[in-house]
Amino acid sequence: MPSNLMRPRRVEAISVCHESIHPPSQRTQICMSDRPNRDSAARQDCFCEMINAIDVHICVSDFETHEILFMNRRMRIDFNAEAAGGKCHEVIRGEPAPCPDCNSRELLEASRRSPQEALEWESLNPVTERHYLHRGRAVSWKDGRWVRLQISTDITRLKESEQEWRTMQNQLLHSRKMEAVGTLAGGIAHEFNNLMMVIQGRTSLMRMHLDPAHPHFEHLKGIESCLDTAKELTNQLLGVYSGRKSSVMSICLNDIVDECAQVFRGTRKKIHIRKTYEKSLWKSCVDRKMIRQSTLNLYINACQAMFDGGELTIPTENCVPDEGFGRSPDLRPGPFVRLSLCDTGTKKNPATSPPYSARFSTR
Repeated sequence: MPSNLMRPRRVEAISVCHESIHPPSQRTQICMSDRPNRDSAARQDCFCEMINAIDVHICVSDFETHEILFMNRRMRIDFNAEAAGGKCHEVIRGEPAPCPDCNSRELLEASRRSPQEALEWESLNPVTERHYLHRGRAVSWKDGRWVRLQISTDITRLKESEQEWRTMQNQLLHSRKMEAVGTLAGGIAHEFNNLMMVIQGRTSLMRMHLDPAHPHFEHLKGIESCLDTAKELTNQLLGVYSGRKSSVMSICLNDIVDECAQVFRGTRKKIHIRKTYEKSLWKSCVDRKMIRQSTLNLYINACQAMFDGGELTIPTENCVPDEGFGRSPDLRPGPFVRLSLCDTGTKKNPATSPPYSARFSTR
């Protein structure tokens, strides 16, 4: 059947249907008003569902009263708040008064310049203790007033990743610096070792042509002893440069402490050394060179606290640390040997001295 014959019948059927319910004067109003309202409500519900499904914080608040007009579901869950009502600074920031750094005025000025312009900023929320990236702008609300629309994205994991990246970068830079220091120390150690070989050779020649009863003979022996110590230091520097492992052996700590005390006494005449060694001291598995260097560093640090001289007490003893000893969590239970130093020097003044100095790094 032709289409022009079907169309009048369909229109007539619709007209009859409306006439049977409403008077002819209201027919146009129903067709032009009721159905669009139903469609608009359905679209609004669909839009709200989409807004609530977004996993970011979406908030609308009044510029003047700071009243929250809308919050999406994700934001209501995180802040334990209602969809509307309450002040934004109270609900979102947990502050009794408006935020001192509130940028509502900047948002209004940006909207006057360009309706599509938005501002971005980052902040740490004191309620959730998480970092957010905010994007805000001024929009017109359904009653015609200007309101604040703010969309906040949680960037806490991004901030943590950035912090981890910076930490790893600092560690890499530190390792490169240490590598450069090791290379420099290796070169200096080689040159220093060559100079010591010359000094040791000349000292040995002088001893060969000198009678043991000569008063300078003991001084030459002291020079050779110091050269042996310097040789061990250069070997340590070369070990740092080449990455060699330490040589651990079983030794008596009293021998190393006494040897270092003899060397130290010859350079510090004003300091009296008082040794109280454990006679039956247990043997220790240590690196002899490293323990010797650490002990000398302790002597030097103690000497720096005694400007006008004093007494340095060096006790050694056997000990078995218990819970009351303040044992380190990395310290395995068992027998240990303890070395202590006690000096009569003055303490550092915290008002005039920094809390840490490279000179006291071995303490």
